[in-house]
Amino acid sequence: MPSNPEFTVVIRKRNRGIKGRKSGGLEAEFRLNNRMKWKGVSRAMVFGPGLVGAMLFLIGCYGFAAEPVRPPDKKTVQEAYRTLLSTNIPFAFDGVGIAGVTSKGEKAFRTVAGSTNALELFQAIVKDGSSEGQMYGLCGIHKLAPESFDAFARPIVSANRKVITMSGCLMSEDRASEVVARIARGSYDRYFEKTRGR
Repeated sequence: MPSNPEFTVVIRKRNRGIKGRKSGGLEAEFRLNNRMKWKGVSRAMVFGPGLVGAMLFLIGCYGFAAEPVRPPDKKTVQEAYRTLLSTNIPFAFDGVGIAGVTSKGEKAFRTVAGSTNALELFQAIVKDGSSEGQMYGLCGIHKLAPESFDAFARPIVSANRKVITMSGCLMSEDRASEVVARIARGSYDRYFEKTRGR
């Protein structure tokens, strides 16, 4: 969405009917940056007293959609980066434990992924992080720079160290080559996409 969006609500008398309706009434158009298309809704036709409600709905939706997505602050990103460098977190996505909470590693991954220098941080994590952190770093690289994924993954696959993984309540040890193969297949891409919201 443009940085300075403009919207207008155009109201005019309608002289012909729609799908058998009688002629007359009012027609309202919602235009965003002079286009009559927004989130799949191109126009709102309202007749009689429903006009005000429709206008409020359109303007309210516009206000929600125009809210900018702000990247996390530098301190939060640095804390997340340090978390992914540590050796005390399993590689885990989705809910873990009895309560099904989001893992500490996934939270850190999402924070780094939402930062303005995400690729640089993920590359550093692959270089200096723990075995588990390296898997998170490769997940980020796979989405942000897929053309360089193999180069970063190759030495990790060659070393083939153990990686502590967690799924639900079950913690296990996998070989790095197994986890890297899942990353290469795109098994974890959806978590990055959720973070970016794109």
